[in-house]
Amino acid sequence: MAMNSQQLETIRRHYRTHTHKQIAAMIGVSHHAVRNACSKHGWKKRDDAWTDEELAKLVSWYLRPGAGGKDTLRLEVLAQELGRCKSNVCRKARAIGLTRSNRRVLHGTGSPVHALNNGRNTYSRCRRGMRDDLGFFVRSRWEANYARYLRWLEERGEIAAWEYEPITFRFEGVQRGPYTYKPDFKVVEGDGTVAFHEVKGWMDSASKGKLKRFAKFFPQYKLVIIEQKAYRSIERKLSGVIAGWEHQ
Repeated sequence: MAMNSQQLETIRRHYRTHTHKQIAAMIGVSHHAVRNACSKHGWKKRDDAWTDEELAKLVSWYLRPGAGGKDTLRLEVLAQELGRCKSNVCRKARAIGLTRSNRRVLHGTGSPVHALNNGRNTYSRCRRGMRDDLGFFVRSRWEANYARYLRWLEERGEIAAWEYEPITFRFEGVQRGPYTYKPDFKVVEGDGTVAFHEVKGWMDSASKGKLKRFAKFFPQYKLVIIEQKAYRSIERKLSGVIAGWEHQ
């Protein structure tokens, strides 16, 4: 049965912050119908990458006075403010250690996202977290070190510029995921050529799918994959030279 304009408008307003089942309950249709409508109209949930501002708000929300158990956290309110679904907020909180009973936060570091567990930094051993020397949040130790490597190349004039995760590419018209791809680094080479660098310690099927689809949809861009062999080569040669290099 075709949906009416009011039902479609409800889906459009809520697809970013509610699940298909939740929206289906609102408008009296099956969640399959909601999913099909979202696919038809290109209403896809936002990319899962969190900005530093969002992370700061997440940490502040969990650590605000009176925020203890799940009843007082009121995560549905935070999710609405962030434009995310509640489950996504919960997953991120767990990932950075906010939901553990022994959590504490190190203040005075210049970043609100320095969660510690048992006195150990959460981004040790390939963990994600803020890097003070870089000034932004990264997803792994390898990405942090590769950013330092690019900064070193720029300082030596071997590349013109670089950025971390500046662009999300969208695969328009696809019927199933992946729907988007965000390369780790945008690199402007000395001759002005733009390339995208992806740091991959291992290659799972989801990653392969994104890279294959990127090559198909955006053949005009150069994509450089930094796999384990290439990363280890950089580490062996330059880890003692590049400031701040993180060792395992």
